[in-house]
Amino acid sequence: MAHTADQVFNTRQRLYELADELPANFQRVSKSAILNRQQIFSLTKSVTGNLVRFKHSHKQLYVSRRYYQALKLALERKG
Repeated sequence: MAHTADQVFNTRQRLYELADELPANFQRVSKSAILNRQQIFSLTKSVTGNLVRFKHSHKQLYVSRRYYQALKLALERKG
């Protein structure tokens, strides 16, 4: 499934196939999720997990430990 700020779409593509087709501002953040870095409101690291909150949306997403550092570096480069 693909989630936007207010809609959900079904997709038959595998996640790695979808990741290859999306623009560079999309990044894999877990085994089951890709996000748009331009829509991130906050990234919080805690003992319970690495939580991403999005702009203009109530949705939240956990970033796996494996992908956290790459996401953090990409956000720092963006400024």
